[in-house]
Amino acid sequence: MRILNQRPHRLSPRKHSQASSQKHPTISLLDLPDDIIRKIIEIYKSLIKYILRDWIPLNKIRWEFLSSNIYAIDFLSIPKNRVYINWEFLSQNPNAIDFLTLPINRGRIDWDELMENPNAIEFICLPCNKIHIYYRKLSGNPNPDAIELLKQMLKVNPRVADWKTLSGNPYAIDLLTSPEYYENIDWAIFSGNIGAIEILKEEYKKEDSRICWKALSGNPSAYDILKEEYAKKKSKIYWKAFSGNPSACDIIRAQLKKDIKKLRSKICWKALSGNPSACDILKENIDKIDWMALSYNPNAIHLLEWKIKHLSGLTDSELKGLKPKERIDWMGISSNPSIFIAADI
Repeated sequence: MRILNQRPHRLSPRKHSQASSQKHPTISLLDLPDDIIRKIIEIYKSLIKYILRDWIPLNKIRWEFLSSNIYAIDFLSIPKNRVYINWEFLSQNPNAIDFLTLPINRGRIDWDELMENPNAIEFICLPCNKIHIYYRKLSGNPNPDAIELLKQMLKVNPRVADWKTLSGNPYAIDLLTSPEYYENIDWAIFSGNIGAIEILKEEYKKEDSRICWKALSGNPSAYDILKEEYAKKKSKIYWKAFSGNPSACDIIRAQLKKDIKKLRSKICWKALSGNPSACDILKENIDKIDWMALSYNPNAIHLLEWKIKHLSGLTDSELKGLKPKERIDWMGISSNPSIFIAADI
């Protein structure tokens, strides 16, 4: 997409310097407030239209899962495709808010599912929609405004929160760690919370640590803890979760070079196949790939294209003889954002 067709008129270096310092101080995009950055991203995304890749067979699509695909909105809004929309899944879709809030579609909204949609808070808080608010479901909404809404309601009704779900919400850390609510933390969930890493680092130092290693091993923010723990003789790392952790791939790569035989037996290849940071490892270990798990991997689209085209050339009897891990999971493919590409505009 071409943003500018022409270069702006250039000032002389001296004049440019004076003008910049006096009228327009240089700022980075990262200097802007978070809400402004979000608005810019939303506007940019609204300019891009997405189309289905031409090698995806329509007869294999699982339409209900397509409704959860963040890049499927343009495709689903085509009149002939509207009949296939799963409104429950679409109500969870963060990119579907403009479509859902069209007057023709508002009656189809699943309000329970909308409560967990991070881009729906402004719409939910409209005076005409407040009757639909289900505060307990807001516990799972990864939007700071949703947590603020919940925090206000907690003052009125302390039982309104789902503390188990809230323990996994990265934007609920201040709420969870406040003195009046700290005892409500579910550590089995909290250990996997990407926003809780500073607290987890302190907890890791304690002898009676409440850390759940199954959850922590899959926490992308826990790299430093996991690296330290991995070096121990009796590591507490849970390999199934660790294999699916995007941040663990550097450790896995390094160890594969040292002792490939030992590590190949430790790795959970199903979990690694779904790991978006592991595609280079998977390409070097094609025989270990679990294709059903890989179907959900947004960074594995070229591997998936090869596999789908390969399977299309097999006979019915050959297809029936495939092991489960050798098959494509069409629920995963349908929800995989990478089956769509940006159209030229």
